Amino acid sequence: MKQTVALLFGGKGEERAVSCRSAAAIYRQLNKARYEVIPVGIDRAGDFFIYDGDMDAVCRSDFRRDTAHIRPTFPVRRLSKSGFLCEGRVIAVDAVLFALHGRGGEDGELQGLLSAAGLPYVGCDAAASAVCFDKAYTKAVAESVSVPTVKGLALCERTEPEAALDEVRRAFGAWEPLFIKPARQGSSFGASVAMTEGDFKKCYDLARVYGRVIVEKYVAEKTELELAMLEKEGEYLFAGPGCIATAAPLYSYEEKYASAPPLSQADGGVKQRVEKYARTLCEALSLHSLARLDFFLTPEGQIYFNEVNTLPGFTETSLYPRLWEAQGLSFAALLDILIGEAIARFSR
Repeated sequence: MKQTVALLFGGKGEERAVSCRSAAAIYRQLNKARYEVIPVGIDRAGDFFIYDGDMDAVCRSDFRRDTAHIRPTFPVRRLSKSGFLCEGRVIAVDAVLFALHGRGGEDGELQGLLSAAGLPYVGCDAAASAVCFDKAYTKAVAESVSVPTVKGLALCERTEPEAALDEVRRAFGAWEPLFIKPARQGSSFGASVAMTEGDFKKCYDLARVYGRVIVEKYVAEKTELELAMLEKEGEYLFAGPGCIATAAPLYSYEEKYASAPPLSQADGGVKQRVEKYARTLCEALSLHSLARLDFFLTPEGQIYFNEVNTLPGFTETSLYPRLWEAQGLSFAALLDILIGEAIARFSR
């Protein structure tokens, strides 16, 4: 008997386009002989719709315009039956797959909703998702368990630029280039480098549009290390870390998603150290199912933790599935494990 899987995509956040690309790739890779797939699109207003149109088309235009192929729906639990309410009946599903990224998808909001509806889903629970989506909270947890992080400072977005700059001067002393980013945002939205003190206001204002701001010492010479975590039968498994060298000051949205960035494997010593830090963080943050943990490696051999992505991209160029494919686990087989583990975890 086929298992019914709801595939959530779209959403209210800035990463909507990446979400649609992830959804299309996941839909293509899911074994249709094994799964009955129900795509569920979320529009910019936050309304849910079952979508039975062409999944490749959602990458080119807003699914909401395809009125012939959408039906309003919502996740519910009614009379002990969990699923998606549509046209007066509850469509039962065995598991929910997220192809959502960023605000309104990765921040715990929908995880809490699905938990309340009694629906098994792939990914971390609401609490872990919320903590990991806020880089200031994640950084504090990392520091509490002695995982090295880049020196940084969290600023309230209501702090005016001059007052914020005063706090930065007190925290960092003599000026040095700073990396400024929103605490609650992904895919490099709102992130920039203030090379001089004169750049600070522009960079700070760019970031605080999204809320609280993180200001960190800018690590100019570094290799980005990306480690994929997969939970299987209660154990944390890791793929990578993959190494990404970028000449630009910022690993941009375009570099992440326009094409597959060149990827090489870290040497054994670096791999061992990164996995040790990652395991510590997975336990401290109570991570489940999957995550991508990002680190920096300096020319001196210092490793710094950067951030956790609890719903990494699943496009054909995304690092998470590519890292597992490099270890012999195909995209389709990876999805099978994630769905099976979600169902097993929620049945316990």
